[in-house]
Amino acid sequence: MDNKKKLIKLIVISVLITIFLNILIYNFRIIYYHISGIEVDLSKHYLARFIAYAIIAYFFAKQYAGKNLFFILFVPVFLLDSTTLIAGRDLIPLRFPFDILYPLLGILCGMALHRSRLKFLIVFGISLIFMLVSEVYVRSLLNWYTREWSQDNNIENIDILSEKFKTIDNQFIVLSDTLNSKVKLVELYFVGCPPCEQKYEVLKELLLSNSDLKIAVICDGSITSYTRFLKHAKKNSFGNVIFLYDDKGFLEKQSWISGYPTELLYGNKQLINLDSGFGFSIKDRWLKKEQILINKILN
Repeated sequence: MDNKKKLIKLIVISVLITIFLNILIYNFRIIYYHISGIEVDLSKHYLARFIAYAIIAYFFAKQYAGKNLFFILFVPVFLLDSTTLIAGRDLIPLRFPFDILYPLLGILCGMALHRSRLKFLIVFGISLIFMLVSEVYVRSLLNWYTREWSQDNNIENIDILSEKFKTIDNQFIVLSDTLNSKVKLVELYFVGCPPCEQKYEVLKELLLSNSDLKIAVICDGSITSYTRFLKHAKKNSFGNVIFLYDDKGFLEKQSWISGYPTELLYGNKQLINLDSGFGFSIKDRWLKKEQILINKILN
């Protein structure tokens, strides 16, 4: 009876920890900002969750070393994260399936550390290599193929050119008034977004080969403060690019934004392509596709 009570207690604790930990990690920046008034980045969510679950699993293994421990810890993680498939990005947001695999590796590391340091080092090393390769190469590549296979052409109702955004001079402009070229590219981002940073460099390459192209880079004000945006914009300004800031909450309300960076490519005022995500592994594919679309607009 005591063992049964202990088991139920651990299951309840595991569920509560899973919910609390996910909310804390995904909203740490907001929570910390409200407490301290200081903005911080926590872009490596996957690493934070991996370490957190490794520590939890280690301490749980001390209390309950039975064969059910793995399921007690992992099932709540799986159930919470997999709700992304139903609820979409607005839940926390979570990312399926990689953000399920990383806590799983953390749980395995915690259990291995409790039993053997050698096993722990092996699992820990494999986990770090897997996460690094996934973030740098696999995730962006899979996102690319998934997006291309399920391309949504229902984009005629998206209207961003008529919206007003804040400039680095603290003025407000209508986007279409400043993007007066035949080819327009609107890039949505937030400061501290790793794939957004990667894409800046590639946008420079695209600009060099397309003199008719103008780019507006718009920062999500619900994530990044205006002061931080200014510092970032002045540091990264280049070529035929204008940096703008959304302090009206327009981007936050758009259901068609599934993550950052998000790109909208226009021919005159017609939206030609809606794209999201980036990584160096898809750089050549992206440049090739972009050039083909631009040539179609110009010709």
